[in-house]
Amino acid sequence: MARLWKVIAIMLVPLVLTAVGATAPLFQSTLIFADGSEPIGLYPPPGIGPPGSLFYLLYDPLVGFNAKMEPDPRFGLATSWGVGPDNVTWTFHLRRNVKFQDGTPFNANAVKVTLDSINDPATGAYRRAVFLIIKEVRVVDPYTVQIITAQPFPDLPFLLMDQTALIVSPTALKKYGVADFGHHPVGTGPYRFVEWVPNDHLTFVANPDYWRGTPKIPQIIYRQVPEDAARSAMLKTGEIDMAMNVAPGDLNSLRADPNIVVIQTDSLVHVTSEMRQSKPPFSIKAVRQAMNYAIDKEGIIKNIMHGAGRVPDGPGLPGAWGYVAFTPYTYDPAKAKQLLAGAGYPNGFEGNLFYVPGRWAGDEQVVEAMQANWAAVGIKINLRTTDNPGLGDYLQRDPDTMAGWTSMQIRSSAYLDFHLYRLFTCAATSIPQSDSRSGYCDSGVDAAITKGRSTFDLNARKPAYAEAQRLIWDDAPFVWVFIRANLLAARKGVQGYDYLPIGDLRLTNVTK
Repeated sequence: MARLWKVIAIMLVPLVLTAVGATAPLFQSTLIFADGSEPIGLYPPPGIGPPGSLFYLLYDPLVGFNAKMEPDPRFGLATSWGVGPDNVTWTFHLRRNVKFQDGTPFNANAVKVTLDSINDPATGAYRRAVFLIIKEVRVVDPYTVQIITAQPFPDLPFLLMDQTALIVSPTALKKYGVADFGHHPVGTGPYRFVEWVPNDHLTFVANPDYWRGTPKIPQIIYRQVPEDAARSAMLKTGEIDMAMNVAPGDLNSLRADPNIVVIQTDSLVHVTSEMRQSKPPFSIKAVRQAMNYAIDKEGIIKNIMHGAGRVPDGPGLPGAWGYVAFTPYTYDPAKAKQLLAGAGYPNGFEGNLFYVPGRWAGDEQVVEAMQANWAAVGIKINLRTTDNPGLGDYLQRDPDTMAGWTSMQIRSSAYLDFHLYRLFTCAATSIPQSDSRSGYCDSGVDAAITKGRSTFDLNARKPAYAEAQRLIWDDAPFVWVFIRANLLAARKGVQGYDYLPIGDLRLTNVTK
């Protein structure tokens, strides 16, 4: 059963209204949504990260997925797929009569160009380490592509759902190159890129040639509004239609407004502080454990997040297949001090925390609370702010050069293997292009994850992942602060969108 991830396609008839290059439709309505940060770039491999919702406007994945993030061919560029008897050769049959926004036909070559680019070190793909499982991409014919994995890998369809692998126009990539494609993005998605005004907004217009039909909203504008309260105020006045990452403190007033709908859902999003741990102090397990015990997670959830979250009880994805719960790291300053003294730091130490203000609601209050908690046990952590590009640069630096540094992160994945592999394996945390270059490396964790990801036998996979999670939780490579609830508010009448468990919006069918 687990061997074959084959699904029968439900073919969707494309609705083509105008030719590529025709004048954009007259704007009858515009949807404006806002979040706290702007993207690193719009070329997925090196630009992945918040706000991820923008990528779903421009691109489609090879393997589509439904609102629960389950593989579903109705939403992707592959109509069916399956693995051969060797367990490493996957065949994908592609959707016909699809064009990129620059008029380039979508075909097997576009898939090969996209995936080969991810694995090219020159691209700087943040999640390249995970995609190295792909050994070769073969064009069989214009609408058939084979992907050969380095070993049996049952989760390949899930991997190809990741934003990193969104399919890009090979013509545009050749024209602009990796360096400039992020400001001239071209995909097969429902909207075309129009403009990007830094630190203000990005504009997109409906793609009249979209294979699933022309979107109903002619224009979408994304506004960067770092202040949580400002997003809420703009929503109340009608200046924006949707506010992502609503400030928990604004929930009651927003819910009381008859013109606003508030959505709070469980998420697959961990809020973490990820230590650079190839050298002391964070190379010492007891210090990392002390960093966890020093944080009043319940207090943060209650007093800052107003209950919109829960205390982590494992390094995996709560609710996802294979997740295992353990005893949480409780708030215990005395134990934190004891661990620090035993590790040779009876008086604590000084370090730095790197973060992007406005990346998620409540972040500045949370890091200030964490700073105070750590100071109470003798750890002086200086707060250093940056933007998303600066954070990307930080994440790729050699951890040996940043002893005593940690960074504030939000980590989400659609499935367990991707989450564990990219964050906790030696290969993924050491590769220069990784977005998780913490320096964490444990042979036992590597062995367990390798066993779990390289067999189609579910009975063998589950205990392997359980062992990996147990070892990781005990090692405390991260400070797991809380599991965030997804918080979204929209003007009444906005509907037809998907609010994904990873916290992103898919606005393909949105109306207002």
